[in-house]
Order: sequence, then C-alpha cells, then structure tokens
Amino acid sequence: LILIPLAIFFVIKGNFLFNFFILICFFITSYEWHKMSRRKSYYLLGLIFLFFSFYSAYEIRTHMSDGYEYFIIILLICISTDIGGYFFGKIFKGPKLTKISPKKTFSGAIGGYLLSIIFFNLVLNSNYFLNEPIKITFDIFLFILLISTVSQLGDIIISYFKRLSKIKD
Repeated sequence: LILIPLAIFFVIKGNFLFNFFILICFFITSYEWHKMSRRKSYYLLGLIFLFFSFYSAYEIRTHMSDGYEYFIIILLICISTDIGGYFFGKIFKGPKLTKISPKKTFSGAIGGYLLSIIFFNLVLNSNYFLNEPIKITFDIFLFILLISTVSQLGDIIISYFKRLSKIKD
C-alpha cells in the first residue's frame, strides 16, 4: 500500500524519476531472482524475462504519447485483479485453479476479472486519472481481460518458480 502511491508518483512525474525508479526496481527484482534461482536451469531464462518486462514498462511510459496514462491503467488493472482474486477467493473459496499455486481458486480468478472491469469503469471514468473518461467498448473490455489474464498468469508462473526453489513466501 505504501509503494502504490509512490509508484504512481514516479510514473506521472516523468522520465528521470521514473527511469531511476524502474532501474532500482529492476535491480532489486534481479537480486531476488538471483537469490531464489541461482544454480538452477531456468536462471538465465528468468533474467531475460525480467529484463524484457522492465524494458516493456520503460517503453510504455517513455515512448508512447500519454504513456503515463497507459502505464497507470495497466498498473491499476493488475492491482485490482490481485485484490479481486484475493477477496473473492477468500470469500467464495471453491475448486482450486492449479496445483502450482494451491491457494488460487476459480472464484478468485473470476473475482480478479470482475473487480478489474468494475474498477476500470468506476475509477478511470471519473476524470481523476485521465483527461477524458474512457467508455468501455468491446476493444477496451478485451484489453482489460488480456491485462488481467497476463497478471494472473504471471502470478502463477512466479508461484511455480518459487515452488521449484522451495520458497513459500
């Protein structure tokens, strides 16, 4: 909760602060990956994945017109997906989604999708983040589902690598 406003501040404020912030995050993440997976066969693959992930964030923010708006939208969709997945999974429980991450449930996955759509519609149409409200069209709906899906898959993939490295939290 502390990092969310800080991250949004760096995204909005611009190039130097954002680049510095994303570089620090990249180094911290790479260090954690190194500690978690050194001497494993997937070590280099993970470093390449991290590099391209952070490079994509850099490209979206720096080289797109209104890049900070897109970046914030993607960030908020991912956050609302996580929150929705956590609360819907805790409240409704139900069948497990995968053996890789045993606490993930189908109700949590559906809740992640639902909250990301609701959050997008309520918050991003309020003129608080964007110059103009965005109405949910079919293309926007698919975009939200795509980002939410990638967010959930990324969470499951990280859980898989943590499990391979025998790390629980």
